[in-house]
Amino acid sequence: MSESAASTLTTLRVWRRQRFQHALFVPGAAVLTLASAVGTSPPTVVEAVVAGVTAWLLLGGFRLEDDLVDRVADAVDHPERVLTRLSDARALGSVVAVVVLTGALLVAWLSGPLAGAIVVLLAGFLWLVAKARSVLGGSAEALVLLKYPVLIAVLANRLDIIVLTVMLLMYGVMCVDEAADRPSFRPLAATTCLASASALLYLLWPSALPFTAVQLALVAAVCIGLWRTFSGPNTPWVRIGWMVWVVIQLLNFDLGHS
Repeated sequence: MSESAASTLTTLRVWRRQRFQHALFVPGAAVLTLASAVGTSPPTVVEAVVAGVTAWLLLGGFRLEDDLVDRVADAVDHPERVLTRLSDARALGSVVAVVVLTGALLVAWLSGPLAGAIVVLLAGFLWLVAKARSVLGGSAEALVLLKYPVLIAVLANRLDIIVLTVMLLMYGVMCVDEAADRPSFRPLAATTCLASASALLYLLWPSALPFTAVQLALVAAVCIGLWRTFSGPNTPWVRIGWMVWVVIQLLNFDLGHS
């Protein structure tokens, strides 16, 4: 192995430990896979595993892409991140391309060529948003979070009312998560997204999904309490709490439509 290849692999391993922790993103990929299967017949074991691996790969590819574009700004705000010390990002840029194209091919196998093409377009869209972050301001974060509902749609390979409401729920949850992690992100807008998703689902299927404002407030209080009590700045307790809540609601939703 050449010295440059070995250096790239070392950098990638350090980045993975810093920015793509298995404790967070493996459950995250599982949640996306579960969300994509709501309201339809259960996938086979092979389909479920491939969908989970695909979601995990694409989450990693998109996160690495975003960090590469942001490394100059991160050198000021987060100098501890390994990518801020890169003088040449071309090798890791190639890694992003391979990961995203691999994910797109897997999506194409699961859901058809159009879904695979959407993944490639999503990668381009996220790159443009990252490049324009200084212009877009806080809106950039809201646009980046669109990757989660889009991944649900391409893995589900359909866009009916059930998938649309699950996409809305996931987007609202990720907005709240982002608001908890970034004080600069507008918490009111994030909470409004999740409350709107809850209200819509409740109005459409009150017997299947008993969302209430009280439930939302209790879950938020528990997650914030866990986050403040047990976590340091990089410990994902609040995210894990939100994931558990999403899984419970998705299971309720699926049972109500099976």
